[in-house]
Amino acid sequence: MTNTTKKIVVLGGGTAGWVTASILSKNLAQTNYTVTLIESDTIQPIGVGEASIPPIYSLIEYLELNDSDLITKVDGSFKYGIHFENWSKPGEQYMHAFGELGTKVDQIPFLDFWFRTAHKTGSTSITPFFPSAVAAYNNRFAPPAPKPKDADDKGFYPLCNLSFALHFDASLMAKYLQDFSVKNGIEHITATVKDVQLSPTGDISSLTLDNDVQIDGDLFIDCSGSVGRLIQQELGQQIEDWTEFLPCDKAIAVQTKNESHSLASYTKAIAMQAGWRWQIPLQTRTGNGYVYCSKYISDQEARQELMSQLDGEAITEPRIIPFKTGCLTKPWYKNCVAIGLSSGFMEPMESTSIHLIYRYALLLREQLDEGNWHDSKMFNTTFAFQTQGIRDFLVLHYHVNQRDDSKFWKDCKTMTIPKELELRLAEFSKTGYINIDPRELFSFESWVQILIGQKYLDSYERFSLPGVSGEAAAQVLKNVHSAIQNEVAKLPAHSDFLNNLKAKYSS
Repeated sequence: MTNTTKKIVVLGGGTAGWVTASILSKNLAQTNYTVTLIESDTIQPIGVGEASIPPIYSLIEYLELNDSDLITKVDGSFKYGIHFENWSKPGEQYMHAFGELGTKVDQIPFLDFWFRTAHKTGSTSITPFFPSAVAAYNNRFAPPAPKPKDADDKGFYPLCNLSFALHFDASLMAKYLQDFSVKNGIEHITATVKDVQLSPTGDISSLTLDNDVQIDGDLFIDCSGSVGRLIQQELGQQIEDWTEFLPCDKAIAVQTKNESHSLASYTKAIAMQAGWRWQIPLQTRTGNGYVYCSKYISDQEARQELMSQLDGEAITEPRIIPFKTGCLTKPWYKNCVAIGLSSGFMEPMESTSIHLIYRYALLLREQLDEGNWHDSKMFNTTFAFQTQGIRDFLVLHYHVNQRDDSKFWKDCKTMTIPKELELRLAEFSKTGYINIDPRELFSFESWVQILIGQKYLDSYERFSLPGVSGEAAAQVLKNVHSAIQNEVAKLPAHSDFLNNLKAKYSS
């Protein structure tokens, strides 16, 4: 170890701390830094972020984790998408599915064909044309199949178009990555920060723990949760308030027994009186919660509404988690980088919280590997771009609802929305398309699933494709859906796939 070795201090464990530590600890011996993680045993992690989106595999691949080992040890299951129920109107549903949609029709992309013939066929949903959605609703699972070597360029291979992510127990995932990080050589200290020392330039120089030990550092990573012990309390950075656009401010979380023999391969987001509830199926239990706005419903009413709709027996006491939506404008300020809830919070309806943790821990690692310890501008600009795009995507779900059965939902339809979202909705209404920056997390294929699923447009006639009859177009849709159904029927049940995966791993 040379004198040029720098010290990185991570404050906080939980998902954010241990994901960050695991990324920083990869090939630690070849880096020019050491890593110390300080975790208090008196602070309970939130621990309810249990769903992910397909980019989770960028983390798994970076860390070179064994898929079978991970799934076995974190009570994991697979997901093909997110099922939205009652968001348009009570009783209606659709899926935000991962993977590709349909197949080209005479060289016309399937989505374009659907748009340009929907008013002739009477089709109101694109969910049936996503292989991932059809597989999900049949509780089946397998990874995407490789395309056959002799594949016809014009052929349709639905099982090649699958895409998936994971559900997992957040506390077990944190423990798994803790073991990974400690094995790789990070120092783990259990203590609470008592005081923070700043240098004359306003940087953090050291932390004093409750046992009076002083920890020096060159770079401090704040994973202390919504309290923002370093970035907010010591360095004075404030969360930009987004409650004007995302009004929900509380959640109630509870776990239930899995009482079904069939394990769903998707997350559920079900609209409620004053918000929505999640349902995340793990191997041995289900995570449940109600995200709501306290302006429209009391805690007691929300608790009663949630508990009355649970599918299984509750195995934990419901707990209320207050929150405020918004993000820091400068998550990297001075020599402190905020990752996780310390950098802000957006609702979990699209499973983005954990994504933002590993996305920015990986970005930080890339900068450090390049010897770039000070370019906070690039980091902050990228963070702002990504989080604002996600914010607008989440606001979209609330704003384009068609409900008139509760004040909450009616107010969401008429609320102020971000200017960029307003422009995108106008573009979609006019052209049936939105030009999405490829750097954004959610592509047009994601946006259009919400817009069609929640019936934002009352007619698609303006996009009509001349020269194609309704009968001919309907037959094309029928053929595509039948091809997907026939191929999906070949997949194993989700629970069988998991059991086989665990059996192979243990043998």
